[in-house]
Amino acid sequence: MANKFTRREVLQRGGGAFFLSFDFLRRLGETKIDPSRSVKTASDFDEDLIKGLISAIPDLMNEKKVPGLSIGLIRDAKLIWTYGFGVANVDRKTSVTQDTVFEAASLSKPVFALAVLKLCENGKLDLERPLKDYLPSAIPIDDSRAKLITAKMVLSHTSGLPHGRPAGTPITLRFTPGEKFAYSATGFQCLQSVVEHLTRQSLTDFMKSTILNPLLMENSNFGWVEKYKESAADGYWGDGDFGLSGNGEYLEATPEELAKIKKDFPDYKYPSAAAGLYTTAADYCKFLIELLQPQRVRLSSAMMEKIFQPQVQVTDAISWGLGWGLEKAKTGEAFWHWGDWGVFRNFAMAVRSQKSGVIILTNSFNGPKVYREIVPKVLSGPHPSLSWVAQYRP
Repeated sequence: MANKFTRREVLQRGGGAFFLSFDFLRRLGETKIDPSRSVKTASDFDEDLIKGLISAIPDLMNEKKVPGLSIGLIRDAKLIWTYGFGVANVDRKTSVTQDTVFEAASLSKPVFALAVLKLCENGKLDLERPLKDYLPSAIPIDDSRAKLITAKMVLSHTSGLPHGRPAGTPITLRFTPGEKFAYSATGFQCLQSVVEHLTRQSLTDFMKSTILNPLLMENSNFGWVEKYKESAADGYWGDGDFGLSGNGEYLEATPEELAKIKKDFPDYKYPSAAAGLYTTAADYCKFLIELLQPQRVRLSSAMMEKIFQPQVQVTDAISWGLGWGLEKAKTGEAFWHWGDWGVFRNFAMAVRSQKSGVIILTNSFNGPKVYREIVPKVLSGPHPSLSWVAQYRP
């Protein structure tokens, strides 16, 4: 991975270099930047908004101690603007560009969900059929209720499966499947096993052929690839120390550590459907645009509409569809998701009626402090999902 350090080197280096980068970031904010180099086609209102963001975001990042950020803005189902702010690597002061790759974290889940629906439309998977009918070992639980779990339950987070568990302990259900909402990465890992079994493909190959290649997401992949050595952002904790996500920990693990992971979490796979996507803001916008104005994945309108049908009510303003959170806001009904794997924290939202959207990728634990202020400016707020994400604990 790009200039990744061992744990010992991380401890020796500490976080001092991180705070030096914010002086660099402040100077970047003072630099006159021509927004026309990144604006595609924008209204006068959007041009003013973009100029305001270019001016405000560096100061906001400096205040919240976020080293790097990439943003993409959609209007009328078109990408009108992408921009990179700050640094991808603090020590080298490598600037974030439109081609900088970030770990999507849980923003991976909606991409996988769309691929699953394509598999359903092709007749290989039934949303309502128990996953154990396809692969009994997919849900390794000695509980008769596990036979109830379907793909629809996994995608709407009503499976009852846990989000995580202590190392070496078995998977147990939190409640009877279908009973209520509880966010679960484990559910996506179980569904991944079924998908790989049915398609006889690895997750990486399945996602390439089903979603990434049709959408021309050329800088995206489920799993690390060598070209990311030059283009991927490093991650940083809130105090400025260099950090690794779970993906990074896995890739840097010794053979002994990998053996322990396999023993403690036999259900885990790398890359995972839950958080295995590496992407850019521009690429993720292509995915959002496909949901706003379907063209390339060629999913029927009836199947596409299932994504946005509430499966479970979470709060008065928030429900969950298939792969996405759904929100009732002043701007209209929106679909949204967040990504959080420690040092990579992200947010995506789109409003169907307006065919507008935004993606914000950051390489910092402090990322939400920034995206919570940007999103309402881009998609007129307030947005209940932002406050819900801030307090929700899976």
